[in-house]
Amino acid sequence: MTTPRPAEGASPAEHYPFVLPAAVTGHTPLRGPRLWDPVWELGPFIPRSYQVATRIDFGKLPDPLDALTAREYLYSRFNRPLQTHTRRGSRPKPLKVTAAAGEFWLYRSVLNDLRATGIRHLSEVAQEHLERALADWMARMSPGSVAIKISFLLHLAAHSRHLSQDGLRVMPWGGRPAAQIAGYEVPEENTTPRIPEEIMGPLLAGAVFYVHHVARDLAAARAELGRLEKARTGRTYYGGGAHARVEAFIAVRRTAGRGLPGQPPRGHDLTGPTSGAAMSPNEQLIALMAGVSTTNHATLKRLLRDAGAELG
Repeated sequence: MTTPRPAEGASPAEHYPFVLPAAVTGHTPLRGPRLWDPVWELGPFIPRSYQVATRIDFGKLPDPLDALTAREYLYSRFNRPLQTHTRRGSRPKPLKVTAAAGEFWLYRSVLNDLRATGIRHLSEVAQEHLERALADWMARMSPGSVAIKISFLLHLAAHSRHLSQDGLRVMPWGGRPAAQIAGYEVPEENTTPRIPEEIMGPLLAGAVFYVHHVARDLAAARAELGRLEKARTGRTYYGGGAHARVEAFIAVRRTAGRGLPGQPPRGHDLTGPTSGAAMSPNEQLIALMAGVSTTNHATLKRLLRDAGAELG
């Protein structure tokens, strides 16, 4: 790590490096936290579908040296994909932003476990301390959980040369794979029970139908939607102007012998059959097709209701 803490009064924009690579933040207008921010807010760069912690608070490490090492370690993990063990296999990858808070938790957890063996700082750790910690983990944790902690130590050792003040000075267990040390055997085959054929058959048939037939219709509908939205952009119709355009739209549908776009009324059970069910005009779609911003006016609602009763 070559970036020391900036002096008092120094400009953050000049001296604080951004933590996340530009490739991670490029889909947003933000660049994310800087190295010396007391809290790293990672939420803007984590999809909402991920149910993970998004905040790293270095105030949880009261020792300034521990906090510094944690910052530098996470920064290095984000920006330097390094090999963690002697067995060459898959290509090393940088730390994912979705896993960052978990990695910070591991740092604090493993540090506490190592201190229980008699060390104060990471630079004091020897293999004998690692063996004591391993014995404790094996006595109270599953092999998979033990492998996770060992994997963290291997990453920490690989990145320690980039840490300015503290870090491991020993390669844990000579760089052997974590699963091997923990005695964790990865099953050769997927042990998840098979999905019954009576379920998988219709599921696959539906997927194939979707790909070969429905997908084309959806793509065409999206293209049409884009065309309508582009045509409406910049146009605003109020009062009589909006009323005239909606009337013209209804007239075209009447001439073509077509009804109005409809949707089930609010409160309708969408899980049941819709054939024959009472429908109401799809006001949002009609507004788009008519080229007006909204049909949310009493006169337009009445017009659409009457047209729906006539045309269907």
